[in-house]
Amino acid sequence: MAANYGVNFNISNGAASPIKVQSDTPIGIAGAIKGASKEMIYTKAGYESADSFPIFAFSNVSKAKEFVNDLIKENNLQDFRLLDTLECINLQNVSNVIIVSFFEESEESENTLTNIVNAIEAFKKAKHKTGFSPDLII
Repeated sequence: MAANYGVNFNISNGAASPIKVQSDTPIGIAGAIKGASKEMIYTKAGYESADSFPIFAFSNVSKAKEFVNDLIKENNLQDFRLLDTLECINLQNVSNVIIVSFFEESEESENTLTNIVNAIEAFKKAKHKTGFSPDLII
């Protein structure tokens, strides 16, 4: 039965356990963790630091959450926005590739905006760097 415009419609199943949906749509997230430097992020990933901010692909949201959670705990950071975003995706019970393009927040909003644009632009080269290209960017 199709939902009509303006009518709330809910579909549910009677399964005893949640159903995990496998999706072929990679999701890209441009995210910052206040206080995290690119050196911290690269070190956590086991790489030497580079000039640009990192972009990493994770096979599922659980691995991305684990990476971000460990990064926050190990460096005693207090910014949970990226972790909360990953938790929201996890609660949707969808299993897909997550690509995170990190950027640094600056005290000046113009610099932060430039960093955000650079993080989003990095998704154009994501296929080359990670093997995946996001179909959806948040």
